[in-house]
Amino acid sequence: MYKTFTITNKTKNKKHAAKDGGELMKYVTGSTVFGLGNKTYEHFNAVGKLFDKKLEELGAERLFPLGLGDDDANLEEDFMRWREAFLPTVAQRFGWELNTDAETLRQYRLELVDHNANVTLFKGEYGRLGAFERLRPPFDQKNPFPATVVVNRELHTEKSERSCRHIEFGVEGSRIRYEAGDHLAVFPTNDLELVEAMISLLGFDPEQAFRLINIDEESSKRNPFPCPCTYRTALTHYVDICAPLKSHVLKAISEYCSDENEKAYLQLLSTANEEGLKEYSRYIVKERRSIIDVLRAHPSCKPPIEYLLELLPRLQARYYSIASSPKHQDNRIAVCCIVTKYTIGDRLIKGVCTNYLVGKNVDDRTPVFVRKSQMRLPHRSTTPVIMIGPGTGFAPFRAFIQERKFQKDQGEFRFLSAASLHATIDPSCDRDSFPPSADLSHEPDAGKETGPMMLYYGCRHPDHDYIYQDEIEEWLKEGVITDLYCAFSRAQEQKIYVQEG
Repeated sequence: MYKTFTITNKTKNKKHAAKDGGELMKYVTGSTVFGLGNKTYEHFNAVGKLFDKKLEELGAERLFPLGLGDDDANLEEDFMRWREAFLPTVAQRFGWELNTDAETLRQYRLELVDHNANVTLFKGEYGRLGAFERLRPPFDQKNPFPATVVVNRELHTEKSERSCRHIEFGVEGSRIRYEAGDHLAVFPTNDLELVEAMISLLGFDPEQAFRLINIDEESSKRNPFPCPCTYRTALTHYVDICAPLKSHVLKAISEYCSDENEKAYLQLLSTANEEGLKEYSRYIVKERRSIIDVLRAHPSCKPPIEYLLELLPRLQARYYSIASSPKHQDNRIAVCCIVTKYTIGDRLIKGVCTNYLVGKNVDDRTPVFVRKSQMRLPHRSTTPVIMIGPGTGFAPFRAFIQERKFQKDQGEFRFLSAASLHATIDPSCDRDSFPPSADLSHEPDAGKETGPMMLYYGCRHPDHDYIYQDEIEEWLKEGVITDLYCAFSRAQEQKIYVQEG
């Protein structure tokens, strides 16, 4: 009898295994390894390779070749391709029977909700039902706070071909606490035109209420997203209809093509052979084709909407570096973002969240929460700081500079004592009648001593996309920023970047 394990192990930081990973090697007699890594690290997948090598040296039978996932490219796709070849090999080795019928792979069953049923529906909430009406802290990923848009302004000039927005959210009454360096998570909704396109392509009733219920009754995940809701709500708030389609989704929906040529092509895109990988990279990845693009290009493909809602990934929150300090404005959180919008052929590609934010008006609400970060200003205000921030990479440094300015200005004017305040109101009072401790000087205090702040800033052109220019120049004049070095990549014939400074 074999003790067979499939090991998926992550290389942390440099070349160290996750805790207790080494203990596994003592017990495994048959193995296959898939490593999780990132090619930008010096030791790419070092731990996965180590496991594979050591298990072989210890006598374990390698049941399938080592797989290496690259988080810098497409980690999930790397694993799906590896798994596609792995499962049949292992099944053959142990005499297992694999059923590839798409219907048998369903994880959820559909339950329609009658229009006349007395059922309260989710309308976009991410946590408890009715959360939009009954707000209760703490606010987090499962219970985001519907913050009010207070400011939404353009940072680029009219000469710029791009757009960059400065957005401030009001969080009064939320008890949300953050520090300079933290991230703000924003839950976007899908473009309503794309939602309508899905409805048109598949021809279903968007107002039909439904539930998707896990077939495995013991699973802790009862629903793939908040249910019950309508199909329109699910497509608007809960599933990602804009991301490049994954290979396993292509394989699943190919079964619903009535045209054999279309079916064969979608199946080719989902295969792990060289031709399939090359075509998938070209057609899906490089050309960024979403479920809508694929359905438009393959009109005979008509998968059930409830199956697509099961297959498509959840629409995720987007994270932005906070561009403000709570010491500057404690009830506001600012972010800045480049609006993603470009064309590939005749198709317009738009970033989900940045274009969602562009459309937000003052007083509109947006679900948000704060994610803590390890990026912090030094505890001592006198510690020198070097900041390198091209474009919107300047965002967290704006927060740091605001904080240093607060430290520098702290105590700039001492509060008047009660006695001195009385003297100010009534000039006839005798100064000598006040106790020696009374503060009558009204002289400015020096505030905290702050260390030097050196900023390397970069953008394309000073007249186009130099964001927060007025603020930066004012901070330089005040001495909060002590040294400023700017690099403009397109203001002259020879391109200059901040890393070349």
